[in-house]
Order: sequence, then structure tokens, then C-alpha cells
Amino acid sequence: MFTTCQKPSQLLDQIRVDCGRGWTRLKFTKDLQLRQQALTDKRSQAPLNQAELAELDAIHELKAICNFFNQQMVYQQHSSVRC
Repeated sequence: MFTTCQKPSQLLDQIRVDCGRGWTRLKFTKDLQLRQQALTDKRSQAPLNQAELAELDAIHELKAICNFFNQQMVYQQHSSVRC
């Protein structure tokens, strides 16, 4: 079960690294996807409390970080520049 998280770094154990031939991608675990959906659904019904808002903000920040990483990996895959 989730404890209240206020920083993306507190959610790092909920990130999975998928690797394939020539690609790497960061993805949320199923639990984190479900938690994000639950908080989003709850927010559409009623206001979230401060702890829930902080947790949802942390999830969104971590999602942005993952998306940035994934875009960089796609760019590197299609260019001659490699890490």
C-alpha cells in the first residue's frame, strides 16, 4: 500500500526499467498507475486533502521526468550520438 509521498524521489521504487534490443524505457509500475488513476478520479469527485495533492503532484513530476528520459533515449537511438 502507498504511504503519503511528497517528492518524486520517494516514488523511485515504483519505476520499472524496460530494456530491449537498442532501447531503454522507464515505466510506472501497475501499482503506481492505479494510484495515479485513483487520485485523479477522487479529485474529479471532490477536493483532495493536502497530502493527496502533494502525492499527486509528486506522481506528475516523476511522470514528466520519465517522459523526458524516454524522449532523450528515442533521440539518441535515432542519432549518431550515444551515451
